[in-house]
Amino acid sequence: MTSVLTQFGSLLLLPSKTLFLPDKQILLAADVHLGKAETFQAYGVPVPSGHSARDLSRLREAAIGCNAKTIFLLGDFFHAPEGLTPSLVSEVNEWIESLLHEGISVTLIVGNHEKRVSFSSLSLTIHRGPMAAGDFIFDHHPSETAGRLTFAGHLHPRVSIGGKQSRLRLPCFLVSERQVILPAFGDFTGGAATDTRGFDVYVVTENSVEKWEEPVMKKRRGRYF
Repeated sequence: MTSVLTQFGSLLLLPSKTLFLPDKQILLAADVHLGKAETFQAYGVPVPSGHSARDLSRLREAAIGCNAKTIFLLGDFFHAPEGLTPSLVSEVNEWIESLLHEGISVTLIVGNHEKRVSFSSLSLTIHRGPMAAGDFIFDHHPSETAGRLTFAGHLHPRVSIGGKQSRLRLPCFLVSERQVILPAFGDFTGGAATDTRGFDVYVVTENSVEKWEEPVMKKRRGRYF
């Protein structure tokens, strides 16, 4: 993990692509996209299942591992209503029950993928729109508010590292004075190259989170290298 000190306190950036607020014992995760495979299957695309079960297990392990008392899901926990099968509903409710047994509550800030999702059969606490708590704002869409720190997802940020012959696109956290953008948590989610200007970039690898400095391009004989 990597600790980042801000004017609002410490942030722990975890290799699980989650963020922990130690002073509040809150774990944040964004863009899990449960049921994405099932959504594809509903439209006749033959993709394998199992991603949702792995994501729920990983998220539970992350919460227990850092002794969280609350999980805030920063939107797009579900991919689409077509993927919210009875089996997935049961799986999610059992997951929530297991967390409550550990003394961990779960709140979902609704994202754009969930506009048509019905939550009536789920045991989740639902919040629509930005949620303010002290100096913090929890939201799905990135934004800035004077005097507060906003945590969001939505962008699925990644950075490209390396040259043409060996380029990697890795998930990352983006941190500025007023906002923190989390990488997509889900195992079956993509990512997009993101404008990192104005942010500190923290790249996520399998076992670590490292601050990344974009290399300065030098020009030689009319070409950059």
